[in-house]
Amino acid sequence: MVNSPITNTPARLIDSLPTATIVRLYKPLCDVRQFFTQTTTIEIYECLGTGYRFYHPATVSGDSLFYESLSKEALYYIPWKWEHEVTDEYIKNGDTILELGCATGDFLVEEMKRKDIKPFGTELNETARKTAKARGISFAETSTADVTCAFQVLEHISDVRGFLDHAIASTKPNGFLIFGVPNNDCFIKDDPNCFLNMPPHHMGLWTERSLRALAEHFPLEVIDVRTECLQPHHYRYYYQVRFGDYFRRFGFFGKVFNKLVYECLARPYLSLRAPHILGHTIIAIYRKRT
Repeated sequence: MVNSPITNTPARLIDSLPTATIVRLYKPLCDVRQFFTQTTTIEIYECLGTGYRFYHPATVSGDSLFYESLSKEALYYIPWKWEHEVTDEYIKNGDTILELGCATGDFLVEEMKRKDIKPFGTELNETARKTAKARGISFAETSTADVTCAFQVLEHISDVRGFLDHAIASTKPNGFLIFGVPNNDCFIKDDPNCFLNMPPHHMGLWTERSLRALAEHFPLEVIDVRTECLQPHHYRYYYQVRFGDYFRRFGFFGKVFNKLVYECLARPYLSLRAPHILGHTIIAIYRKRT
């Protein structure tokens, strides 16, 4: 029996993936065989109380070396993005800000330029942590954060309750907790080959329902939940998921035709329709209840 990492009650098995398939999908990017030596199948469970879906076993989550290798990819860490802009609305001069999984500190450094804040962070990637420290970010423990935030982090966590308990304990009463995650109600859910949404990279699949449900199990009040519209750096990916894969069956000529269709028709169309298309990220803003 597998229990939900949020409610610690039995969860429902909804699907499974052969580890050989996951290894094959990751192969163009990196070798992940070492994470699957103890199992041939990864199971997907759903928490009955919250709708949160998660991978099992939790032992297949990535380590610091894995994330250090991914961080070298051009779009892995985007210095400033939509979820940062949303979070900025909840930050005021004099606030103590704690970013969990702050990487090299891009968000906190930009906030220091905008406002007078006290920046704190946590980060497992040793190389990124050294860079963040050199940029003026403290890695000391704090329990006085006015705003605790995490961007594209919560989906990597297998011990969700432990992570959230720590985040809440680090935040002042009535302080804000803000989490941005991939939105598994958007187009990424329709991509069966989205390996970065699988272990060892992602350990959970969040939706608006599961984010809102956290307030039922933790001392949190939901202030707002916002969804991102389709961003320019995701136009091509969205097109491939919705239309482009059809042309792959035609080999080289299909590949050429696919590129022409995207450049001449799809990209101009998406630039017009993007504000009305559900994008990659969803962000939830909570207040810590006293």
